[in-house]
Amino acid sequence: MNKNNMHVNVDLEKQLLDSVDELYEVFSLYPLKSNFADRCSPLGDRQELATRLEQYPPRQTPLEDLALYSFKATHTMGNEVDFKHFLPRILEFVAKDPKWFEFAVNGIPKLQKLNWQTWPKRERAALQHFLDTIWLCVISEFPWRGHTAIDFLIYTDFWRVLGINYLLDVWISIKSESCIQHLASAVQNVFTGHKEKSPIASELRSWLLSDIVHQKLTRAFFKGENKVFSKEISHAIELLDFYRSTPAQ
Repeated sequence: MNKNNMHVNVDLEKQLLDSVDELYEVFSLYPLKSNFADRCSPLGDRQELATRLEQYPPRQTPLEDLALYSFKATHTMGNEVDFKHFLPRILEFVAKDPKWFEFAVNGIPKLQKLNWQTWPKRERAALQHFLDTIWLCVISEFPWRGHTAIDFLIYTDFWRVLGINYLLDVWISIKSESCIQHLASAVQNVFTGHKEKSPIASELRSWLLSDIVHQKLTRAFFKGENKVFSKEISHAIELLDFYRSTPAQ
């Protein structure tokens, strides 16, 4: 990673943490109401877990207990208001913790299921700020905490939350080596990997086969700025050339 990318990533990570602080402030309107366990299913250990969760202020909720809750939230544990209470802490773990992917997979999809875009304006704005910033973090570093942009889009249902076209437009607009690396990786994953079974496989294929993606990868290859990754970029371009010249089935 060159020094410019390192500087950008440090700035973005700071913005991400700032957006988490904003979430805590905005969602402080939702203190956990008493008798949380009564709003949870008696099945398994859900009520016992709820009793433990009640003991902690939002910023101190333990990772292990919150991971269990984020999976069961609003289904067998609590309601939407309860989820809003825990949401900043869930997204803080997405932003900061080595186990962030687990929280992203369980927590982010619930935003769409709860129709977050109908929430009060201030809550929507804070969430939009966080989601925009984390997407910029993802595509500005390769890989981001061990995962590619395609992983993040698909496995966290992130594309449902912000919309696939919006996210792809942001992706292609970024000028960085990491963006190119994510693009090359996406080409190989979508056309030769298991991502072809994704619900957004068709949209991804169409976008990756577009002139703008092909041109961006080609320019990056001939600039030769990333010698280490040039082979992967070349392979991605060859795949695009093949599929662009092959009639759709």
